[in-house]
Amino acid sequence: MIYTITDGKLTAKIDSLGAQQISLTDETGLEYIWQRKAPHWKNCATVIFPIVGRCKDGIITVDGKDYSMPECHGFAPLMEYDVVEQTESSITFALTDDEYTRTKYPFAFRFLVSYAFENGTLITTLTTENPGDSDLIFGVGGHPGYRCPLLAGEDYTDYEVDFGKKLTLDTQDLEEDFFISADKRIRVLTDEQILSLDKKLFANDALLFENPEFDAITYRGKKSGKGLTFAFENFKAFAMWSDATSPSSDSFVCFEPWNSMGKRTGEGTELAKKKDIVTLAPGKSFTCSYRVTIL
Repeated sequence: MIYTITDGKLTAKIDSLGAQQISLTDETGLEYIWQRKAPHWKNCATVIFPIVGRCKDGIITVDGKDYSMPECHGFAPLMEYDVVEQTESSITFALTDDEYTRTKYPFAFRFLVSYAFENGTLITTLTTENPGDSDLIFGVGGHPGYRCPLLAGEDYTDYEVDFGKKLTLDTQDLEEDFFISADKRIRVLTDEQILSLDKKLFANDALLFENPEFDAITYRGKKSGKGLTFAFENFKAFAMWSDATSPSSDSFVCFEPWNSMGKRTGEGTELAKKKDIVTLAPGKSFTCSYRVTIL
């Protein structure tokens, strides 16, 4: 089911399937969210849980037992959420473990996805609760995709990402079959503040920054100034991704804050040993968030 929230100027629509945001429009009706066009990308703004990225051999191992996890970014994007709270300007969805999830992931959990407008900003809050009697081990993150370009007559290369300060940035190298290199890096920026978008950046899939020295970026058109600021809190990695084969006049760019990440060289299938995995004690909760402000 599709739900709508608004602050009177901005309007967001969210699908209860995957608790995925499928639209964000301003008062002029301009759409910011990618409109899931196959074959380039069939989603809009995936919410990631309980696995970030891909698992080695499509398996996670917990306490010596293997569980099937072939889905990229876990099973939560494919599941129906319940609405537990809603106002005109906010909504909260909940996903709880059940017989099906325990065949794939042997943990008790309650995962909440909240969207709320606050002072012209859309805040997405991801809260993981551990109702069980043993540690909960999980990855969590966001994967929203924004249209690029935003306006007719523009090109993908008319857009840029501003990191707010001069940085030297290296992305993790991606090896065969999407393995993230544990030690190889590729230089993206050298003492610069602006990254001009170009499909060549994504020829080898995503850009991935571990322990980023930034917690906000501004995405905008060089000519129009149209765009947004994307800020994130309590994440250990940040990825950017686009389909390098999508047309330059109708494409997208994703901004992805992560806790944990996909399969890495040198890692096995044991869930507890994945890079930056979160371990949550019984009765505790873990919250991370990201926020979008339209320019």
